[in-house]
Amino acid sequence: MTVFQTVEAARQCFFGLELERKRHFMRKICLSALALVLMSGSLAACEQHRTFGQKVQDTVDPPKGPLQKAGRSIDRATGD
Repeated sequence: MTVFQTVEAARQCFFGLELERKRHFMRKICLSALALVLMSGSLAACEQHRTFGQKVQDTVDPPKGPLQKAGRSIDRATGD
């Protein structure tokens, strides 16, 4: 076996490992994205039914800004 063949074999081995790392990374990214889509889809499917008291609160004291609106939505979703 010549030096060139040894260097070529080492290069192919290194790039094979590098390709496997990239595949593993992409697989991890894809599975994370799929989990996120499934979780958000199941939450979006829930329809919120506001009570009379919640409707009055939103009429008399409407949420001021997106943060307060999101806070009320989270409070109602968790039942607090």
